[in-house]
Amino acid sequence: MAVMAKSEHFKLLGKASIVPGLFQINEPMIFGLPLVYNPHFAIPFLFAPLVSSTIGYFAIKSGLMRPVIAMQPWPTPPFLNGFIATGGDWKAGLISVLCVVVSALIYYPFFKKRDNELYQEQLATQSETEVLVEDKKVNTEKVVIESDAIK
Repeated sequence: MAVMAKSEHFKLLGKASIVPGLFQINEPMIFGLPLVYNPHFAIPFLFAPLVSSTIGYFAIKSGLMRPVIAMQPWPTPPFLNGFIATGGDWKAGLISVLCVVVSALIYYPFFKKRDNELYQEQLATQSETEVLVEDKKVNTEKVVIESDAIK
C-alpha cells in the first residue's frame, strides 16, 4: 500500500519496507509510519491481529487446516509460515495469505486517510517554499536593479 501512496513520506517508507516486509520484519513500518502510539492507526493496529487470530482459530476448529505443531522461524514469509507451522498443510499457507489480505483491507481506509492528510501537508509546504523562493528572486532582482541605479 505504502508504495502506491501519494505522500513522499509513505512512498519512501514503502520502498524501504518491501523486502523486509516479505520476511515479516515490520519495524520500518511500525516505527516509520509510526504505528505505535499513533491515534490514526490505533484501531487497525489492535483490530487486524484479532481478526487474523479469529480466522486462524475457526480454520483450525472447523478442520479446514491442521493445528499448529511446530514453531517456524520468525522471518518466514507469510505463505510458508503457515505451511511449516502445521507440518506441511498447504491450506494453512493459504489461510496465512488470507490473513495478510484481510489485515491489509482493515488498514487500507486508515492508511488512505492519513496519506491524504500528509499529501495535503506536503503540497502546502511546497507552495510555501515556492513563494519563499519566488520572493527571494524578486528581492535579489531589486538589489541588482538598485545597485545598477547607484552606479
